[in-house]
Amino acid sequence: MSGVPRAGGRTSRRIVLVVTLVVTLAFLVASSALVTVALPMAPACLHFSPGFDAQIWASTSICNARFSMVDDLIAHHLPVGMTRDEVVALLGQPATPYEGGTDQGDRTLEYDMGGWMDTNWLVIQFDEDWLLTKAFWYQG
Repeated sequence: MSGVPRAGGRTSRRIVLVVTLVVTLAFLVASSALVTVALPMAPACLHFSPGFDAQIWASTSICNARFSMVDDLIAHHLPVGMTRDEVVALLGQPATPYEGGTDQGDRTLEYDMGGWMDTNWLVIQFDEDWLLTKAFWYQG
């Protein structure tokens, strides 16, 4: 009787395979439903662009959307000599307008860029005439 196949072993494998396929399909359907619901709720969270976008910057500081743009912003949109009013026109009012001095120095504007554990900050420093002298970001 050793040449007779055992039906129970094949049946067990088929049941395991069917259950695995059903669970996988259910997971995929649930995941796609979650993404469909979440997309309209948080469009800024999904925008990770290497280039600066003033509209996205103005809309949020959450989900690191600002953080993804900060290097381009500093390199190409915040030149030394830019006035305070020009900076505010470009970026909006800062989260913390410490014009009297901060831990980063006098005449400084700081913009919240969000973060997961620690907040990332864009720091813009000005001279006595309110002309931009330095822009950088730090995590604090």
